[in-house]
Amino acid sequence: LPFLEARCLECHGERATKGGLDLRAWRSAAAARADLELLALVRRRLEAGEMPPEERARPTREELAAALGWIDAA
Repeated sequence: LPFLEARCLECHGERATKGGLDLRAWRSAAAARADLELLALVRRRLEAGEMPPEERARPTREELAAALGWIDAA
């Protein structure tokens, strides 16, 4: 959740839903598991470095590892 709040929700839920993606429902692993296809897409984009976009603050390796671990656990 801290990663989502810091790196994702401004563009994908709070102020906008860029790309039609709204992640506000992902407040728990169970909520994320509700759409495994989307969860896999988000994971691929994070791992490839596509998200957050280059003009936004980049996560540290530790932050990214924690986010990917959370997704994998979900």
